[in-house]
Amino acid sequence: MKTFSKPPLTIDFTNAINPGPAGAGAIAAPILNEAIVKELKLALADNYRMRETGEIAWAELPHEAQAIADQSVVFAKTIRNDFENFVQMGIGGSALGAQAVLEAVGHPYANLTNQRPRMFVADNIDPDQLNGLFDVADPKKTCYHIVTKSGSTPETMAQLFIVLDRIKAAVGDNWRKHLYITTDPKVGALKKWAVEENLPTLHIPPKVGGRFSVLTSVGLLPAAVAGMDVYAMLEGAKWMQIRCWHENPEQNPAAWLAALLVRADRELGIKMFVMMPYSSRLYRMGDWFRQLWAESIGKRYDRDGKEIFVGTTPIKALGATDQHSQVQLYVEGPKDKLTIFVEAPFDGEVKIPIGLPGDKALAYLEGHGMGELLLTELRATERAIAKAGRPSITIKLSGHNPEAVGAFLYLWEVTTALAGSMYNINAFDQPGVEAGKITTAALLGKPGMEAEADAINKELAAFKKIVV
Repeated sequence: MKTFSKPPLTIDFTNAINPGPAGAGAIAAPILNEAIVKELKLALADNYRMRETGEIAWAELPHEAQAIADQSVVFAKTIRNDFENFVQMGIGGSALGAQAVLEAVGHPYANLTNQRPRMFVADNIDPDQLNGLFDVADPKKTCYHIVTKSGSTPETMAQLFIVLDRIKAAVGDNWRKHLYITTDPKVGALKKWAVEENLPTLHIPPKVGGRFSVLTSVGLLPAAVAGMDVYAMLEGAKWMQIRCWHENPEQNPAAWLAALLVRADRELGIKMFVMMPYSSRLYRMGDWFRQLWAESIGKRYDRDGKEIFVGTTPIKALGATDQHSQVQLYVEGPKDKLTIFVEAPFDGEVKIPIGLPGDKALAYLEGHGMGELLLTELRATERAIAKAGRPSITIKLSGHNPEAVGAFLYLWEVTTALAGSMYNINAFDQPGVEAGKITTAALLGKPGMEAEADAINKELAAFKKIVV
């Protein structure tokens, strides 16, 4: 395993236990008190068991995804040689992680540079978005990466049907070279069809859920196509893996994070966690975190079948942009939020030159850097929130590099799993999402669901419409 000269990331918990001069709104120190350490040891034991039984195969990806990385690099070479555009088509966990990685490590305006292929993620079924994509990315010159773990996700399969029609109209019998598939290795309609058509296919391991799949080909193939070092990303995840499975919670960063977030909910009534990167390139990490946390922790029942309605709401913000839109609420509104600041040193700096001649009021800006200004504003926001008696933490990445990104992603996956055990919930299902899928399929006329469709339509008809 690679040795790092400095940690890919660190976490500063200071403002979680010391917000405000009087400590108002603080988590009672120490964060890892005797009771919480005991609970964390049980949570770790619970997840160790699931690792041994293979229930949480995502936990092994830093090492076991090496073969997936190898295959992704091979495919990426062909794609980079043959196409001007690369489009990842998926929804939820099949898109958010890829978007976060591409933006965190890549050039902020990569598609406007000479980089080829240009990278797109079609993460919704908005027809305007899809038509716009076809306007700017000619199907003749485009490779499409179709991603659905189940092989039957309606949104992604609808995208595939449309793309397949466009490609065949554009290139005829040569359509197969334009498609790459990532799905379950054994089951699903997409897998069956991909085998029949001899399409290049990558797999998501069976016990890896969509929102935990970023370190599979879901994230690795687009990263490799964009020219990123996917092995370095896995090395960062390996570095974090060793720490996040340490049996001593005191030496386990995921245990510290899980303890803080669960205690903030239980003891302070904090129901919202705001992830606020001070880097535009890290903004999509907030999208990825929102799905991971919301789908995993928001549950009606615990594992014993008891109705508990547990969950905290993840929110994303961007510094310094949202200092001018959200921070007023965070500083002076209800004390129901914990802020997770994220920062990283910038790849370059832009110096602020002499401004308006004769204007002394703004002369203090001259000679400083834009990055310096942004991180100074981060320190100012940390202080403002702390002085208002609201807790926060700061995660510092070593840079906008694949090692730090891999470590960040894996840290939050284990943190989420440990928090799920502390709440005694199944952090790896999403019954609330499945309910919506069932209703959609019935209303669109899926065979065998006629009775469900009739019941749903009667239920809808019973509501009196109120339109203003």
